[in-house]
Amino acid sequence: MDEILRLARPDILALSAYVTGRDDADTAGVSVYLDANESPYPPFSGDPARDAGGAGEAWLSSNRYPEPQPAWLLDRFAWLYETTTDQLLVSRGAEEAIALLVRAFCEARTDHVVVNPPTFGMYEVAARIHGAGVRAVPLAADNGFGLDVDGIMRAASSDAKLVFICTPNNPTGTPVARHDILGLCEALRGKALVVADETYQDFFDDATLAGLVGTHPNLVVLRTLSKAYGLAGERCGITIAHPQVIRILRKVLAPYPLTQASLHVLSHALSPQGLAHARTNILRVRTERARMEPALAALPAVLRVHPSVTNFVLFETEDAALLVKHLHAAGIKVRDRSDLPGLAGCVRATVGTPAENDALLAAIDRFTPAAEHRAG
Repeated sequence: MDEILRLARPDILALSAYVTGRDDADTAGVSVYLDANESPYPPFSGDPARDAGGAGEAWLSSNRYPEPQPAWLLDRFAWLYETTTDQLLVSRGAEEAIALLVRAFCEARTDHVVVNPPTFGMYEVAARIHGAGVRAVPLAADNGFGLDVDGIMRAASSDAKLVFICTPNNPTGTPVARHDILGLCEALRGKALVVADETYQDFFDDATLAGLVGTHPNLVVLRTLSKAYGLAGERCGITIAHPQVIRILRKVLAPYPLTQASLHVLSHALSPQGLAHARTNILRVRTERARMEPALAALPAVLRVHPSVTNFVLFETEDAALLVKHLHAAGIKVRDRSDLPGLAGCVRATVGTPAENDALLAAIDRFTPAAEHRAG
């Protein structure tokens, strides 16, 4: 599609993507692999009895490169997000997808990205690493952290290739209205890609935007298995976009984004039983979030709790740094977000297990700023 090609870097369009030994899907009847300079011998497992079993055991496949974009995995995501496989790209977490978008579409020292602070910091980091400019259009802190659509339009009027929108937003926990995002897609069509980062969407009732990439060619949706699926350690991110965008991103994606071990874990997590397990855990988190918000608000040290639709809660206190220090001394890690625009005094706490949440509430209840100052 010409309008997408015009947005991409010309040198990337002219680039021939690197082809690995596993990009050739025609492996029917192949039993001897001598194409990728792999070791024919499996790694040491720590169990001599199992090591003696030889390369025929499935668990010993780590000596072979994995498929770069496994067909079975793309099929599963296409079903999960109601898209087609040519609209999907799997990467090393959503963070890599952010970097790929900047790398493929932004000319260093020429193009810009638009961000909406306070929001996920990797959008700006990825842009600055690449040499792209950053235009910040703050969320309206006095209006529930709403999106400044008019401000984004002005910021994206020239030389802006990417507009990053985190929905629900991290660290505020607030969603962005679908009509605002789709309105930006329409207004910026042919001018910029609108990237909806849905990392926390699984905890929210509203429908994903993933199924709309076919009718909105400049819409890109990012998803992850790190949060709701409990797979932060496996680093699996999903980009959902127009097939032309996906083809461009594949040119700048390093080979083999997922390990054999990760693919094994994903095969279980995305099975019917695995998906049912994730749904149960999502419900647990939502139930605890509903309990945590009023419980936090009732504590003397908490000045305000911001409503959340995610797996974390943002709350305001008199001295965020002091409270974080107090909680750390109690063996509890939370995140001081008071350095971000509009978040003076704010702390972000993930919704944990009931026992973990009880420990947090009890520790905050023991917090007295005056005593902490004297102790410091």
